[in-house]
Amino acid sequence: MAKVKYATLPVSGNKHRSLMVVEAPMTPKIELYHVHSSTTEHDPAYAFKAVKWAILTHIVATSTKPNSLKVNTHRYKTTPQQSNRSDTGVIVMMAVYRIASFIAIEKPKSLLPHSTILQKGSIPSKVADRRAAIIKSSKWGTARSKGRSESSETKASKFLTYSTSSECAFLSS
Repeated sequence: MAKVKYATLPVSGNKHRSLMVVEAPMTPKIELYHVHSSTTEHDPAYAFKAVKWAILTHIVATSTKPNSLKVNTHRYKTTPQQSNRSDTGVIVMMAVYRIASFIAIEKPKSLLPHSTILQKGSIPSKVADRRAAIIKSSKWGTARSKGRSESSETKASKFLTYSTSSECAFLSS
């Protein structure tokens, strides 16, 4: 079985989504990176506590040395900060894409020296406003298919496909 080096976990707050990147999740020395685009929406301390608890529970259940666990936490806010609440899930998906691409190409031993990859790439305000207008428009709003309305997941999938194909070239920058 291949050793897992990184894991990404979406974090859901009240009306905001963010991303937790777990480095070396199957080892006693774990780094947690919390990436979020709006620092005013939720405190990452609770997310860190929940992930630490889950990891500790796993280590205690599977290790002969559970007291050797060390978890370091790092908080990163993306720049620029998110200007509205409607793009939060899309921003998390873009962060996953950007971070996963960086890991696949660069194969870093750790993300710690590469903190800028965790911080850049938020959606610019003009793009965010345009996306909010698209979601509210009839094109993406209450579309009907065979007498039934599309599910939120279908709408989100179409929206993400549209967004990534037409406006996400800045991800690689």
